[in-house]
Amino acid sequence: MRARHGEYARVCRLPLDLPFAVSRFLRRIRPSLAIFMEAEYWPNIFAALRAADIPLLQANARMGRESARRRVRFAPLMLESAKAISVAAAQTKADARRLSFFGVRRAVFAGNLKFDRIPDSPRIKIGEEGRRQNKTEKTVLLIAGSRPGEESLLLQEFGNDFLRQFFVVIAPRHPERGGEIAEMLSQRGISFNRRMQNTEPNPRETDMHLADTLGEMDSYYAFCDIALIGGGFLPFGGQNPIEAMSAGVAAIVGPRFDNYRALVAEAARCGALQQAADAKDARRRILALAENKDLRARQESAAKKLCESHRGALQMHKEFAAQLLSLQSPHAAKANGV
Repeated sequence: MRARHGEYARVCRLPLDLPFAVSRFLRRIRPSLAIFMEAEYWPNIFAALRAADIPLLQANARMGRESARRRVRFAPLMLESAKAISVAAAQTKADARRLSFFGVRRAVFAGNLKFDRIPDSPRIKIGEEGRRQNKTEKTVLLIAGSRPGEESLLLQEFGNDFLRQFFVVIAPRHPERGGEIAEMLSQRGISFNRRMQNTEPNPRETDMHLADTLGEMDSYYAFCDIALIGGGFLPFGGQNPIEAMSAGVAAIVGPRFDNYRALVAEAARCGALQQAADAKDARRRILALAENKDLRARQESAAKKLCESHRGALQMHKEFAAQLLSLQSPHAAKANGV
């Protein structure tokens, strides 16, 4: 944020969701518009924003089917929080319907902002150059966004012979788990190095690379041949596969992708993404993509086309934000049809 906007940007943490902390925070910051991302709902912060007539944009809003079922138990609280939301720019039509059910007055299908993300060109060049310098006959598999327990589950199913054909990069969803994953790999007798120790992927000397830092995924997508997206092989709801597809990488997800059910279904239908039934099926699909370059190329092409067809959410978000900034309150927003 500061790198892009300089001293104009003030970066600070949100307060605890407690009335006295929230009131003090708003008095100090005095925002003209509040923007919360995806599934962030904070009852006291939302109530304070509404009381202060500060419009609230729920950007890239989502509410999966399972999440909605859980929230039914807290329906009164959700209905009250929803009164503060001026506009919810939903990722899918289903998200918009669920948000409307929970009381959001203006839930609009806007699409997913991640389709409009522009990859970091310098990072891409780093990944491509790293691949050239470390040329290998092995297929490079990136396990992206893995969650606790998934790395062990996948490696157990893949087997030791898998590493004779594949060089594997593990980029966990939470890089602070690097030590835990490193210990697991050591116990399995797998040779690897760690990005945290300032190393680069090295297929010539190791079987795996542990990408336990932030902000370098564009490099790893440029470095890999196939991506396996985590979060869906155990009940975590799945990680967003858009980043992999927009990079033009043939990607596979697991069976438990409630957070992105509609997206995964659409991408699978048009051949832009594969959904595995379990870890064993993921292994079979990875092997098929590695052995059939034409199959991989078709999926890569379909992924790029799908991402291109879904762009435009960013412009809608900008328009909502501009309209809300021109108004005095969420109530005025409703009166003006925002």
